[in-house]
Amino acid sequence: MVTWIQLWPLMLMPTIILSALAAIPTHIFNGRLLGGGPVREYYLNHFILPVLPADASASLVQWFSTASAIQEWCVAFAVSVNINALMLPLLYVFGIFVIQVSSWVAKKNIQLKRDSMR
Repeated sequence: MVTWIQLWPLMLMPTIILSALAAIPTHIFNGRLLGGGPVREYYLNHFILPVLPADASASLVQWFSTASAIQEWCVAFAVSVNINALMLPLLYVFGIFVIQVSSWVAKKNIQLKRDSMR
């Protein structure tokens, strides 16, 4: 049977995946930039700047243009944590589903063993 103790990494997966995408080095593949830099810029342009006031957006863009890769990743990590927080209700429902299916399979297995022993 699966328990929440075994499923807690499921709750962190969006943060791990999204921050790992932002952390990998940028590579050129078939003439396209793939990896960390474009991902970090995407997070900035689509998740942070639309919710900030104009003056704060301008100062953040100015800071981001001179930031190191580690500083950019820290901003991307904050975005991934917020996305994870938004996904927690969905992950919770998925976890409940996995636990219930696991419990049902275990009950059926025990019931089938009991029936075969009779």
